[in-house]
Amino acid sequence: MEERDLITYIVLKDNTFQDKKSIFSPKVTQELRDQYQIGVEEFAVILIGKDGGEKLRTDEVLSLNSLCQTIDVMPMRRAEMNNQRKKRGYHR
Repeated sequence: MEERDLITYIVLKDNTFQDKKSIFSPKVTQELRDQYQIGVEEFAVILIGKDGGEKLRTDEVLSLNSLCQTIDVMPMRRAEMNNQRKKRGYHR
């Protein structure tokens, strides 16, 4: 997850946790629910790109492998991977 520069927010009924550390107020939690149109009793996984756009939304639990595959086909991620290869001396 670190390699893909992911920030995780877990939004529960009354609180939101960022990377399982920070706790946000119920007001912030409601603002997130409103912004992403998620009901209090609803489960959703939403992937937001670095450009701020919604890239994936599902009401099912995603495996880490599935999430990484989704991210790795995105143009910005592909560019990052190419840059990493170049830094290591690999060329495609």
